[in-house]
Amino acid sequence: MTIEVVSPDELKELKINDELCKKIGAALVKTYPDRKWYVRVFDWGRVATIILHDINKEYGNTVKMLDNRENNNIKKCLTAGGEALERFYLTRGRSDNADIKSFTRNTKGDVYGSNKGEISDGRH
Repeated sequence: MTIEVVSPDELKELKINDELCKKIGAALVKTYPDRKWYVRVFDWGRVATIILHDINKEYGNTVKMLDNRENNNIKKCLTAGGEALERFYLTRGRSDNADIKSFTRNTKGDVYGSNKGEISDGRH
């Protein structure tokens, strides 16, 4: 068993990233309901990756959050989420996710082309 020691600065960064991640996730779920979002936040809250989990589990849209106003940064993340939906011709409103279930997928379960950022309706 290994015990990892975290410095006070690292702990503070993790807390900032986690709090912002939760706020972005809540905003995505509220704005684009019924979709499975995954959010990663790095570098003291300056970079976020917005992933539409049912399309690809690793890749998404990366947002540089250089604005000091949190609301502006969350709006940038909502725009990135909307772009992810548009890239695959998915509705921004409520959905039963039948549109995502019909996509052709690779062996990882990701929609073909999603790892390359290709614009696709997911059907090959």
